[in-house]
Amino acid sequence: MDLRLTERCIIVSGASSGIGLATSRILLEEGASVAAFARDAERLYDSHADLSAAARSRLLLASADAGDLQSVSNFVDHAVDRFGRVDGVVANAGIGIVASVQAPAEIWLEQFSTKVLNAHNLISSARPYLAASADSAIVIIRLIRPARLSMCRGVCMAEPERPKLAISRLRCFRGPSRSVG
Repeated sequence: MDLRLTERCIIVSGASSGIGLATSRILLEEGASVAAFARDAERLYDSHADLSAAARSRLLLASADAGDLQSVSNFVDHAVDRFGRVDGVVANAGIGIVASVQAPAEIWLEQFSTKVLNAHNLISSARPYLAASADSAIVIIRLIRPARLSMCRGVCMAEPERPKLAISRLRCFRGPSRSVG
């Protein structure tokens, strides 16, 4: 698939395994520059070690904690220093706890607040750069499995099992940047 992502920089959180790793690899295959972060630097570097030299030349890897606004902000600034822009973010970082509906509310609240806070930290840190891009996109990989991919006002909520579908939706948000209050 050709998503015309060359000359675009996408930041991916939680990129050391699972959906974040798959997403960073797909974006690189599509020609994007990728700034990928996760808390565990060793695991992050190991998971990307087999990439080609060409892919690695368009990849920035660093340790950052998605739950810490300053850590994420520093990483976003580092990505801009390296690539000169940010055109999209994929908010994926978060804890994965499998719980039934009978689980205590505290478990559900922890999951919800972690995912929302992590997405907020990345989006708010990247906001000035996204606003400057004519082709900005925000993709949020959500915790709860939806029946299908759903989009609402430029934010894509993707099923964790379907990273290619979420990435293919990056193009659907192209258009003039809008200021968000």
